[in-house]
Amino acid sequence: MARTARRSNAAAIRLLSGWRLAWAAVGRALLYPVCAYFLIFSVKAKAASRKYLGKVLGRRPVLPTCFADHYYNFATVPLVHVPAAR
Repeated sequence: MARTARRSNAAAIRLLSGWRLAWAAVGRALLYPVCAYFLIFSVKAKAASRKYLGKVLGRRPVLPTCFADHYYNFATVPLVHVPAAR
């Protein structure tokens, strides 16, 4: 299994949890450009995502599949779970 450095910090997680509490829809909408940035500029992660989704789906995934099924779903986890853990 490949190891990569985490690209986050506590302040960003607190900010996202604040969005969840007050502006859930706004927080989710703001995740689209953030996820697009990572999809465009994280070459290794995108390749790993496509490889994983290819195994799971049984076909070669297209870029929108990587975005929706992997990047965006992963990014919404703090919006749902971090406030619940308080």
